[in-house]
Amino acid sequence: MVRREGFTLVEVTVLIAVVGLLASLFAGAAQGLLEQSRTIRSRQDVERIGHAIADFYSDNGFFPRTEDTREGRPGDVKLGTLISDAPLAQTTSSSAWWAASRSDLMSSHLTRNDRRYRASSPIGPGGWKGPYLPTVVKEDAWGHAYMVNVFYLDPRDIVQELDGTRLGAVYVLSAGPNGIVETPYYQPRDAAQLYGDDIGFRVQ
Repeated sequence: MVRREGFTLVEVTVLIAVVGLLASLFAGAAQGLLEQSRTIRSRQDVERIGHAIADFYSDNGFFPRTEDTREGRPGDVKLGTLISDAPLAQTTSSSAWWAASRSDLMSSHLTRNDRRYRASSPIGPGGWKGPYLPTVVKEDAWGHAYMVNVFYLDPRDIVQELDGTRLGAVYVLSAGPNGIVETPYYQPRDAAQLYGDDIGFRVQ
């Protein structure tokens, strides 16, 4: 009996096709897992930032939404957006105010007391007890800044003023995988939602 050595061209072709198919399946699964882990990380970050803002309010009795202070209290230079230390994402015509409004770094309010809020005192009520974010939050999983539309932060648990003006919803936002903020800057509190693939945590 003659023993055959090696593979035929057909066998080699089939083997290459099978290996290629397995490699593509593995690459697709790995890419899906990577994207899922990025989304999970960004969801955790936006929630952490939202809780930091709530803790700041609990200690100080006001929200971090001005750029200046007066005797350790909020000043007159109102902010539209707090941003993390990273490049801003692209916006659409309906979401442009996320990038166009007056902004300040969230680390200046939540990680360091750069705005000189009144420090907590053992004998006085309240005061800055940070850091509320122990480390500086930088970019989301796709390299863009996290943003908070702090302009609409309001301690009252209402959805509209007596004159009918509807208060805006407040989100901590990541632009998500496509790097474009699609959620409008202003949405009424009683009808707010995330748009596109944006990742957000609702503060109010």
